Order: sequence, then C-alpha cells, then structure tokens
Amino acid sequence: MKPSLYNRKVILSPYLVFRTPELKGQYLSGKFHPGLYLKMNAAGFWHFENTGAQAVITSLWRQDGIHSCFRAADFRTRHIDPFLSEHWETWLNVTFKYYGKGGCQTALLHDVGLGNHLHLQVGPREPIPPIPDSYVVGKKED
Repeated sequence: MKPSLYNRKVILSPYLVFRTPELKGQYLSGKFHPGLYLKMNAAGFWHFENTGAQAVITSLWRQDGIHSCFRAADFRTRHIDPFLSEHWETWLNVTFKYYGKGGCQTALLHDVGLGNHLHLQVGPREPIPPIPDSYVVGKKED
C-alpha cells in the first residue's frame, strides 16, 4: 500500500466486518480519508439496522482508480434483497453530499464483472476538519 496523506488513529466499528484479514489491516492503518471512515461506519449502521447483520467490506485500497487515493470502499450486497440494496444506495446519497465532479455521487450500486456491490466514495474536495487532541467539547479543567 502506498503512503497516504490522512494518517489517523482508527477504532473498529461493531457494524463492519471484512472479507479478509488484509482488508481489516488496511482499515486499521488510518490511511483513508476521514470522511470515508465516517461514511463506512454510517453505511454499516444502516445495514445493521435494516438487515440485522454487519456490513461486509470487500475492497478498500487497490492500485486503480479512486481506491488508490484512499477514498473508496466496496460493500457486499449479494446477500440482501436488490430493493434493499437500492434503498441503501439512495440513503447514502441523500445523507452525504459528494464533493467533486458533477454527476458523481457518494454511493453507487453496480457490477464490474463480479456481481453487484455497493461502491462508497469520498470526492476530491471533501473537507477535512482539523482533528483535535480530544473530542470533548468545553473548557479544559486544571
């Protein structure tokens, strides 16, 4: 895996599982865009709420396209009803704006020869807020 601009500390989500241990290691590397981590966790939560099962991540970093920029993830959909998969895609696109080229979207349900999957992506102009030392808001006590 190539170097990344986004190195962050990451914790596992109870709503996500990984097709391979390598994918779990990629996820835990902290190299992906912070907005992608947020969207992966939201996608996993939606999937769990609507199917009762964890969402399966089938691809993260690879050497082609947006996946090589640490801004995309793929999720398995073959185990759920096609209508529910389409609803998942719609929910993600309504919930999350795509910051990039017009006509693109955050989620895309498609088949690239291996069966349908849900492609989730973060645009090149997705804002990255500064990450504070602490997520606790308020005055620091002495």
